[in-house]
Amino acid sequence: MNKPNTIRSKLGNFPAPKQHGAWAMFIVPSLLAIAALKASVVSSGIVLCGFILVFLSYQPTIDFLRRFKNRNIIDTSSLVWSALLGFTGSVVLVAYATGSVQWQILLFGGLVIGALNVHLWLTIKKEHMSIFGELFGIAGLTASGPIMYIYLAGPIDINGWLIWCVSFLYFGGSVFYVKYVLRPTKRNKKENGQLIGYIAFAFMVLNLITIFTEVQFWIFAAFIPYWIKSIRIILFSEGNTRLKPSKVGIKEIMHSIYFLCVTSAVFLL
Repeated sequence: MNKPNTIRSKLGNFPAPKQHGAWAMFIVPSLLAIAALKASVVSSGIVLCGFILVFLSYQPTIDFLRRFKNRNIIDTSSLVWSALLGFTGSVVLVAYATGSVQWQILLFGGLVIGALNVHLWLTIKKEHMSIFGELFGIAGLTASGPIMYIYLAGPIDINGWLIWCVSFLYFGGSVFYVKYVLRPTKRNKKENGQLIGYIAFAFMVLNLITIFTEVQFWIFAAFIPYWIKSIRIILFSEGNTRLKPSKVGIKEIMHSIYFLCVTSAVFLL
């Protein structure tokens, strides 16, 4: 017999996201769109604030569903934070979208909600750390780039799509790299193959982008740190070497800043 529901009524601390890498995956594509469009600080700031509020509602939603599923607890603190942040952010974004191309915003918004719902479902099932689950989450987070582009420039064009594509390629690679260097057990040929395969895939897609669009070959420079660290860890790291999460996190932040600067410069050329 299930125990009766327990209700937590105390409003807890502000729900800061626990996965700090998600911040970069969410904010960098938005800033890339702002830089590519040379948007005003006021317009981009309003939209970015709305994005951040909606993004902040995701973690308390996860906490609420996890506690309800695992311990049959109704955590009103997480529920209130989720509703408050999500509603406030949505109001800001809907109000600012008035008179804009709402249908494209709704389309991308629906795609993002769908991707994040799949990731949320996988999180509840404790399968979100799989490659499939993480790539779905990254697809939703990096969609902030084209959505920001639509808000600031109107109908999306090839540059808006490229911002999403390049951002997803870069942060998608972090799934393979981070899992590789943080594994506590000895790595095998399959994991080596996944990392090498993704490097080759990203190189091929970037090559196609430079051939069929006006994006210059300098876009390859944005991926150089990722390629170097990935190849280096494959060739020169011992099979059971495990890097500290803090060290990996600092490197990822620095490389994300580098990626943002180089990619912004490429779109501005």
